[in-house]
Amino acid sequence: MEKFQRINSIKQHYAFNRDTDFANFLGISPQVLYNWKARNTFDTELIYSKCFEINPEWLLTGKGNMLKNGFSAKQRGANINGFTHFDTTLSSDFKFMEYENEKFLIPTFKEADSLIQVTGDTMYPKYNNGDIVACKKLLLDDLFFQWDRVYVLETSQGSLVKRVKKGSDLDHILLMSENESFESFELNVSKIFAVALVIGVIRLV
Repeated sequence: MEKFQRINSIKQHYAFNRDTDFANFLGISPQVLYNWKARNTFDTELIYSKCFEINPEWLLTGKGNMLKNGFSAKQRGANINGFTHFDTTLSSDFKFMEYENEKFLIPTFKEADSLIQVTGDTMYPKYNNGDIVACKKLLLDDLFFQWDRVYVLETSQGSLVKRVKKGSDLDHILLMSENESFESFELNVSKIFAVALVIGVIRLV
C-alpha cells in the first residue's frame, strides 16, 4: 500500500471528512498534509505519536493490519459515563468522534463529557505526559473563567492545558504552567476557539 493510501486510511479510521480537520488533529498545516500526499510520504514518528492504536509495522511498510491488537475499526476508546476517550486535541467546534462501546462508570467524572490526553511536561507535576484529563466543554458565547482553575484551550497556536488567572485587562487572561521551567504568558480571549474545564485526571502508570 502506498504511503498516500495509508494516510487516507488513517483519516478514514478517525472519521475525518476534511483534510483540514485531519491536519489539525495531527498538529500540522493543511499544506503539509497536501504535500505528503503529493510526494507520497509522511512523518512516521509524528503520525505514530498522535495515532496510538496504529500498528507501527503497517505504518512503515503498508503490510499487515492497520490497527494494533485489541483495536477495531469501530472502536477507538472506552466510553466512560457515556463519553469517549477522545483525541489529544480539541477541535474548534468540538466535533468529537463517538463510538458504540462498553461504558464504564466513574462517579467522580459524571459531569465530564470528554477525555483528552496531555502531551508534554508544561503542567508537571500536576499532570504528567500521557495523563488523561476529564473535561467539561464550555460555550464561548456564555464563557467566564474561574480564576486559578485548569482549562484546555484551543487557540491559533494549537491546544493548551494551562492554569488560568486574571489578565492585565478584560481582553486578556494569564496562562500559567505548573512546571516552573515554562514562563507564564497572556492570551487575548478573542484568540480562543474552544475551551473546556478540567475536572479530573486519570493517571497512567
